[in-house]
Amino acid sequence: MIYMNTPSPQVASGFAPVTTSDRFVLLDALRALALMGVCFANLEWFTGYRLVPEALAAHWPLVDKVTVQLSKLFVDGKAFGLFSLLFGVGFAVQLHRSEARGTDGARFFARRLGILLLFGAVHALLLWYGDILQWYALVGFALLLFRHYSDRALLRWGVGLSLTGLVVNLGWQQLVPALPPAIHDAQMAHFVRIFAGPSYGATLVANWDMFWEDQVLGWGPPVAGCWILARLLLGYCFGRWAMRTGFFQQPAAYARPLRRLFGWALAVGLAGGLLRRAVDLPLLAHHPNLAGYLVLMSKGLRDPAALALSVAYAAGFGLLALRARWATALGVLAPMGQMALTNYLVQTLVGLWLCYGYGWGLGLIGHIGPFASVGVCAAEVLAQLAFSHWWMRRFRFGPAEWLWRSLSYGHWQPLRRPVPALVAVD
Repeated sequence: MIYMNTPSPQVASGFAPVTTSDRFVLLDALRALALMGVCFANLEWFTGYRLVPEALAAHWPLVDKVTVQLSKLFVDGKAFGLFSLLFGVGFAVQLHRSEARGTDGARFFARRLGILLLFGAVHALLLWYGDILQWYALVGFALLLFRHYSDRALLRWGVGLSLTGLVVNLGWQQLVPALPPAIHDAQMAHFVRIFAGPSYGATLVANWDMFWEDQVLGWGPPVAGCWILARLLLGYCFGRWAMRTGFFQQPAAYARPLRRLFGWALAVGLAGGLLRRAVDLPLLAHHPNLAGYLVLMSKGLRDPAALALSVAYAAGFGLLALRARWATALGVLAPMGQMALTNYLVQTLVGLWLCYGYGWGLGLIGHIGPFASVGVCAAEVLAQLAFSHWWMRRFRFGPAEWLWRSLSYGHWQPLRRPVPALVAVD
C-alpha cells in the first residue's frame, strides 16, 4: 500500500511544513507520472518540431509521424490535465490540515500562490515562453472563492466550466484569427533560427514574442481560465471527499467505483482522442466543404478527451497501487513527485541547454526529431528519478520547494534531514 505513510503528530497551532511522514505517496507518484508527460510534451517545443511547417512534416520518416500521433493521443494535454487535477487535490489536503490545526488555510494558500506566480513570471519571461506555473497561480486565486461550495456544486461548476471553455475557445479563435500559413511558417522559422543562435538578448526578445503568440493570442487567458479552473475544481472536489472519507487510508474499500471510473474515463478518452485523430487526418480534412465542420469537431473533442484520459491515468494508478508488487514499483516514483517544482524547472534548463544556442547551449533545435525525443525524454526522466532519490535521502525538500516553503512561511526552513543519533553501548 503506497497511499500514505504513518502520520506524524499534528501541530497544535500555527502553520508548519508537511513532513515526509505526512505525505500521500500516491499523489507524489502521480506527480512524477505527470512530470514524465510534461517532459516529453515540452521537448516537442524545445526541439522545434512543433514549430515545423506541415509541408516539411509531411516528409518525416514514418516512425516520426507515428510518434507524433501517439503523443497527441496519449500525452498532449493529458499531463497538463493531471497536474491541474493534482493541484486541486493538494488545495483540499492543505485546507483539511489547516482546519485540523485551527488555522486559516485560505490565507496561507493565497500567499503560496503569490510566490508561485513570481516563480512563473521569472520562468516565462527570462527562460522559456511555455511556462505553466503562472496559470496555476493566477487561476488558483479563483479557486479560493469555491472553498465552501458543496461537492455537488463543485462538480457542476467543474463540468460546466469545461464545457464553457469549448465555446470560449471557438469564440477566441474567431476574435484572434490565425495568421496565414505562409506568414506563420516564416515566423516560426525565424524563431527557430534565433533560438539556435548565440545571442541571449535576441533569444529573450524572441521568447517574449513567442509568449505573446502562444500563451496570449494562441491559447487565450479566457480559455485557459475556464479549462484550468475546471480541473482545479474537480481535483478539489475529489481531494475534499477523499480527506473526509479516508480514501487515502483505506482505498481498497473503494476499489469497485475506482474500476468503474477508470473504465468509463479510459473509454471516453480513447474514443474522443481517436476520433479527433481521424478528423485531423489529411484524408478527411482535404474536403473543402467539410473543412470548417471538421475543424470545429476537432476543437470540440480536444478538451473532453484530454480530461477523460487524465482521470483515467489517475484512477489507473490508484488501482495498480492496490496490488503489492505494483505498489512497490509506483512508490519508487514518489521522490521525483516530491520534487515536482524543482524537476519541472530543471527540465527547462536541460531543454535550453540541448536545443538553444546561447551560453553553453548545444543549439540542437531542429535536429532532434519526434522519435529521437522519446530517447532524450527517457534519459532525462531516469536521471531526474535517480537524482531525486539521492536528494530526498539527504534533504527534506527539493531546492525549489525549500525556497518556496521558506518564502511562504516567512523564515528559512531546515533543509537537511536530521542525522540519527548513535546509541552508545557499554
